[in-house]
Amino acid sequence: MRPGLRPLLVLVALSATLAHATLPPFDFTGTWTGTVASRFDSVGMNFTLTSTGPRTFSGSVTFGPFENDPGAGATCRVNGTYGKRVKLHLRCPHARGQKGMTTLRAHLDPTAETLSGPCHLWVRGHGRHRAQFALMKN
Repeated sequence: MRPGLRPLLVLVALSATLAHATLPPFDFTGTWTGTVASRFDSVGMNFTLTSTGPRTFSGSVTFGPFENDPGAGATCRVNGTYGKRVKLHLRCPHARGQKGMTTLRAHLDPTAETLSGPCHLWVRGHGRHRAQFALMKN
């Protein structure tokens, strides 16, 4: 490695670390509404979140009803973290009494107060499909 390159790499690594560490705080408290849509089905979502720290939040989400299964719907607990991406950890009741858990990774647009990202949606009769979700703070 060239002698002048090492200090430059250290400076770049340090500035990248500082840029990541200084994310502006964001208040997730409130009601977020949106949809999850795949090519076979779409479902409405209603999140109620409360910030529990500068980078953490918790609350609940209500799904449903589904277009292809109007009687279905669920209410799940949500715990989340805010970093480079927003992670939403959902814990939902399962039809057989088991607990189901999944993590959604979302992009936060702080100026528009929106969360969006890819996910998977289980559609009765069609199986698991790629979907997109989008949430807006009310």
